[in-house]
Amino acid sequence: MTSSRRILSRGGDPPTDYRKEVLKVVIEIDGERYYTRKETAKLLNVSLATLTRWSRKGILVPVKISPRKVFYREEDIKKLLRKQG
Repeated sequence: MTSSRRILSRGGDPPTDYRKEVLKVVIEIDGERYYTRKETAKLLNVSLATLTRWSRKGILVPVKISPRKVFYREEDIKKLLRKQG
């Protein structure tokens, strides 16, 4: 299985401070978008603590890429938003 992976930056100019820019990225793998915890919490208008609680309860399950780094699928976020109506 071949996976094309690219990082899409939100904005025009190249990042001047990579650490700040990392918080504003969306990962796209094989045409599917993934959001950081911070971006996901912002989209859902919830705190990071709520997002962690939802992850533990299986309400919104993250994709773990390392023990400390997780992303959330755009489709899962959209499904949750539709449920919340």
